[in-house]
Amino acid sequence: MNRFRHVTFGLLAAFCFSSALAAEVIYFGSVASESPTVMIARMAPLTDYLSARTGLTVRFKPAPNLGAAVADLVSGETSIAYLTPVAYLEAHEKAGAVPLVSPLTKGVKTFSLVVAVAKASHIKTCKDLKGKAFAFGDKKALVQRAVVDECMGDVNGLSQIKYLEYYDSIAKALLLGDFEAGILKDTVFDHYSPKGLRKVHESAQLPGYVVAASPKMNQEARDKVRRALLTITASPEGRQVLDTLDVVYTGFAAVEDKEYDAIRKLLRRLDKKPAN
Repeated sequence: MNRFRHVTFGLLAAFCFSSALAAEVIYFGSVASESPTVMIARMAPLTDYLSARTGLTVRFKPAPNLGAAVADLVSGETSIAYLTPVAYLEAHEKAGAVPLVSPLTKGVKTFSLVVAVAKASHIKTCKDLKGKAFAFGDKKALVQRAVVDECMGDVNGLSQIKYLEYYDSIAKALLLGDFEAGILKDTVFDHYSPKGLRKVHESAQLPGYVVAASPKMNQEARDKVRRALLTITASPEGRQVLDTLDVVYTGFAAVEDKEYDAIRKLLRRLDKKPAN
């Protein structure tokens, strides 16, 4: 009889624990690679998918910029976040953020950054960038500055720097002639290149975006989210969600912190260089 009571109590406790996980709202944050309205449209299907597949209640919490996305994860406002490499490194350093998965583009989880100009531009090499007006994305996207520094030898040789937040905004500004050069993610450059852009420099392959979790997030919930993302292409519904997130994504792969050492190394270029 006592054994029966112990088994019953254990099953009841497990049920209550699982129910508590489902009842608790888990907020999924993100860097603002596009406008908040667009980000909600991209991310909401993913959080709905995770809710259905994990039994958790997952909701999207948009952030106005990269810094806010990191602050939300560090403070506990969000339990999971879709972050750029630099944002992840900051969240890892400040709060021990745990990398879960990285998106795949054509089966690859790395990306490159491209220094681009209008096709008619007289800029041919990295040396020609000196004294030019340059468009970056977010102020906290330090990898962008490091890549341009690698290209020029000294990023501070630019005459003017503006931060336009989104890669699409940079590409459109270059096409309009608002800036002489700018930096784009490889997939964005590929999209706009036929419309009138040309490549001046391309970085080495770098580890890409990452879905990271707060170390405070329950391990069971963390594992459920990871499994759901790793198997997202197993169903037509999952593939549709993935297409909505980014049409170039073909799935997710497990990722480890050490893979971001390449970004850490690149950022050391800027350690002793004051920002413009």
